[in-house]
Amino acid sequence: REVEHGGQRALRVVVDVLHDPAVVVSNRRCVYSNLAFESVFGYAPGAPLQLQSLAIDEDRQPLELLIRTTTPSARATLTLTTHEGQQLSCELTAVSIEWDREPATLVLIRDLTEHRRAARILEESEARLRQVIDLVPHFIFAKDRQGRFILVNQAVAATYGTTVENLLGKTDADFNADPEQVAQFLRDDLEVIESGAPKIVPQEAITDSDGKVHLLRTMKIPFTLSRSGEAAVLGVSTDIT
Repeated sequence: REVEHGGQRALRVVVDVLHDPAVVVSNRRCVYSNLAFESVFGYAPGAPLQLQSLAIDEDRQPLELLIRTTTPSARATLTLTTHEGQQLSCELTAVSIEWDREPATLVLIRDLTEHRRAARILEESEARLRQVIDLVPHFIFAKDRQGRFILVNQAVAATYGTTVENLLGKTDADFNADPEQVAQFLRDDLEVIESGAPKIVPQEAITDSDGKVHLLRTMKIPFTLSRSGEAAVLGVSTDIT
């Protein structure tokens, strides 16, 4: 019995420290909820509540089935309503547990509304950035350590006779027929990445898709990819031909 009580206390601690709402459901009633659940949904811990009552009409049966699952865990995306009547799109994960020596279900709730809003804002921001850099007549690009383009604007794509989408993941060698130019680009890129210091190239040559040579003045600065933490180089070039 002490082991059982100790296990439940440990589970209670885990539930309490979760940033996302969580409830324990037994016999169709919420027998425990954490502070995050109170913060998001407005129901105090211990309030008499059936989780199914929070679901919109069409989602009540799927939620009932989720809670009653006998699998170790199950997941569903449903719409729940807060105490104030706000509807939230949520991802629910149901985990079969034991609570007070009775079969129960731990339901973890992830509010997708804020995540989706943040994703939408990020997409809009990226779209605005894309529009701005494509309007700039100068070359704007970023490359990883292998020389692959991870960001590029329309000016670079037009010079190489291709599209922005087709340039991403490729290198200068895929579009530039002059191996010496390609090798010099890569040497400068690696110098900036490894030194962590900016570099100004007063004059460098690039051959376009028609075989015409352009002279560029280029600034390269080091930066770090936000998702992977990988070192990369960001460049801006002005055609001074």
